[in-house]
Amino acid sequence: MYSINFLNSAKKEFKKLDTVAQKIIKEKLLLLTENPEILKNNIKALKGEYRGKFRLRVNQYRIIFRLRMRS
Repeated sequence: MYSINFLNSAKKEFKKLDTVAQKIIKEKLLLLTENPEILKNNIKALKGEYRGKFRLRVNQYRIIFRLRMRS
């Protein structure tokens, strides 16, 4: 299982979204914490300066994240 930590800038941007978009993104993030394999078709590894990070596509939104095991 994984945990989610948000950057302050990400929190601000998330609050600007409409409630429907927030709900959909929350659901996908919960799935991501439980089992990222479920969303593998919507996850892409990033390259270049963003190496080691991934992109999760949720409708028109892109969520950039990095995986770390919960201790």
